Amino acid sequence: MFKKILIALDTTKPNTCQRLCDAVIDLLGKSKAEIKLVSVVPDFGMSIVASYFPSGAQDKLKAEVEQNLATYAAQIKGQSVSTAMPTGKRAQGILQEANEWESDLIILGARKKQSQGENRLLGSCGQSVTNRSACSVLVVK
Repeated sequence: MFKKILIALDTTKPNTCQRLCDAVIDLLGKSKAEIKLVSVVPDFGMSIVASYFPSGAQDKLKAEVEQNLATYAAQIKGQSVSTAMPTGKRAQGILQEANEWESDLIILGARKKQSQGENRLLGSCGQSVTNRSACSVLVVK
């Protein structure tokens, strides 16, 4: 089965995070796979963009995401769980973390998105990860 499972979390959506963690616990059963919870923190890019945010805003966001990841990691008992918080674009951060860690499986949440009058299962991040991943991807709805 899978030995290294990366779970991509958007910690601003607690219901989705909880569904993903529950799905992983159900999926693993008694497996001893390693788990890595990843939440990509957006960066400000150019310094001119950063000037529109209050001082310390990104540090506050990182601390909040780190706390949320620790909370979700504590729910996954009996497994080796680590966390990562790359910065930048979400899909790029998830894929880079998966490649560096040599993941067997990426799990991410589906997000109903309306685009050009059509309902889609995946947003641009999910679409990019599923299209470009070197390993299997499980989308949890």
